[in-house]
Amino acid sequence: MKHLMILPALLLASPALAHPGLHLAPHGAEWMPVFMGLAVIGTAAAIALRARVKAKAAARK
Repeated sequence: MKHLMILPALLLASPALAHPGLHLAPHGAEWMPVFMGLAVIGTAAAIALRARVKAKAAARK
């Protein structure tokens, strides 16, 4: 799960990376854990849906 969070975190944390004291979440980002959790859930759901569609297509053959 932590690997799914790396890309969205890097995209959102670019302002935090611009100053010394590297940290993942920008200052005042109380919304970030909620967004990251929803991003991981959405990504996992998309992967599961894709696998289900592929399995149905393979079963038809």
